[in-house]
Amino acid sequence: MVERKPNLFQKNSDNGEGGKPSRGGISAFWLFIILIVLTGLGVFFLADRFPGSLSRDDDQIDLVRSLAILLMIMSSILGVGRLQKSDLPKYLRDIGLWAAIFILLFVGYSYRDVFENVWDRASNNLIPAQAYTNQAGDLEFTRSSDGHFYIEMFVDDERVKFLVDTGASSIVLSLADTQRLGFDLDKLTFNRIFETANGTGRGASAQVNRMTLGERQFQDVRVSINQAPMSTSLLGMTFLKRFPSFEFRGDKLILRSQ
Repeated sequence: MVERKPNLFQKNSDNGEGGKPSRGGISAFWLFIILIVLTGLGVFFLADRFPGSLSRDDDQIDLVRSLAILLMIMSSILGVGRLQKSDLPKYLRDIGLWAAIFILLFVGYSYRDVFENVWDRASNNLIPAQAYTNQAGDLEFTRSSDGHFYIEMFVDDERVKFLVDTGASSIVLSLADTQRLGFDLDKLTFNRIFETANGTGRGASAQVNRMTLGERQFQDVRVSINQAPMSTSLLGMTFLKRFPSFEFRGDKLILRSQ
C-alpha cells in the first residue's frame, strides 16, 4: 500500500465544499444600513427632544456637516468585508469603550464649573496666598503654616506676595519687589517716617499703575517703599478698605464683594 502525501496546494477544507468561503456572519452592507437607520432615529429623537434646535440655518449646516463626517466614517465599513459573529464582541467592546469616553468627556464639560471650584479650593489650601472665589463671590484665603495670612496678586503684571498686616496703614513694597517692578531706587526720596514693630523706619512714596486680585483690578494705587530690607511686602488697611468688608473666620480671611 502506497501512502498518499498531502497536497500542500490544496485549499483548506474548512472553507467548505468546492473551496467556497463560509457565508456566516453579517455583511458590511447590512451593518452599514443598520448604522444609517440608528443614526436617523438618533437625529429624529434629538430633534423631537429639543424642538427648535434646527430652526436656524447655522444649526442645519452644522448638522449636515456632522452627518457627512459620520457617513464618511461609516462608509469605511464597506471595505471591511464580512463581519463574523465571533468578531461582534470585540467590535461591541470597542464601541462601548468609545461611548464611555464620550460620556465622561460630556459630563466633565457639563460640570466644568463644579470641577473648577473644587480645583480652586484645593489649590487654595496647597497655596494659601492664592485667592479662592466662593459662591457668594467673596475672596477667601487660608492661613499659612506660620500663622499669617498672605495674598498673592499681580502688580503691573508682576506676581507679588503680600503679608496681610492690619497694623499697617498703607501698602508697603519691599526693596526686592520694588526692583522687580522696575523702580529706580536712586530716584526715590525716602522722606516718610514709619512707626513699625521694629522701631522707626523711612520710606518713599510711589504709585503703581495696576493691581489685580482675581477678577478685581485697582488702578493708580499709591504705595510706600520701605528703605530697610523686608522679607516680604505688606498689605495694610488702605487696601483692605477697598472691599465692602473683610472678616477673619478661623483659618480663613474673607474679603467681601458686597
